[in-house]
This record gives sequence, structure tokens and C-alpha cells, in this order.
Amino acid sequence: MGAAYQEGKINSWTQHQMLAEIRTVCAEWAVAKHYRWAWTVPWWPKDEHEHRKHLPDVGERGEVRTVVSATAISYTRNDTGKLIIGCKVIDEDYFSIVEIYGTFEPNFDDIYLQPNGKYGMPVDQCQL
Repeated sequence: MGAAYQEGKINSWTQHQMLAEIRTVCAEWAVAKHYRWAWTVPWWPKDEHEHRKHLPDVGERGEVRTVVSATAISYTRNDTGKLIIGCKVIDEDYFSIVEIYGTFEPNFDDIYLQPNGKYGMPVDQCQL
């Protein structure tokens, strides 16, 4: 395990990569079912992501973002032109309950700029 993972685990910033991947896939599936959009089913190794990151998670341009403990959905300037869908996997044991906060178009106003350099849309401002 890398030093960044260990530091994140100590500070509760991250979870094991396999759990994060399962959480993400369950969230994408839930979003696709909720909105009745196509789902690309991203079952490929993490090192292949660089070659496939242009593909939407769901629908024609949907990018599913999950939060674990934050109150805002993170995004960057790379998300220009995407439709961001914010959600949270509530059931951390079986990944069976996903709360979908809604969608938003990336907004790069300074009020959404976070200290880490990313932007964050408060979950209560997403539109179902």
C-alpha cells in the first residue's frame, strides 16, 4: 500500500480501493436505473481508466460522483460539459441503499471553490 493511502486511512480520508470501486459501481447502477439511462459498466482495471475516462458513467454525458462524509459534490474544470450526478451509498455493508441528491452542470464561480483547489456543489443544491 502506498504512503498516500496509509495517510488517508489514518485521517479517515479514504477507504480501501476495492470498497471504493464497489461503492462507485453500485452508485452508477442506481443512477442509471433511477434516470433510465444507459450504463457503461466500467469493469476494467484502474490503470485502464486513463484510456477510458472520456466515456460517461451513465447516459450521454453523466458523471456520477459519490460522497462518503462530505456535504458537497466535488468537481474540477475537467468536468466542463458533463452533467454531474451527486449521490451517497448509505448502506456501507451491502451497498444496497443509494441516496441520489440530483444533477447539476459544473459551475466555476468562486463561491464553489474549495480549499483543496476543487469545486464543490452543496448536496442541497442538486436538482432531482
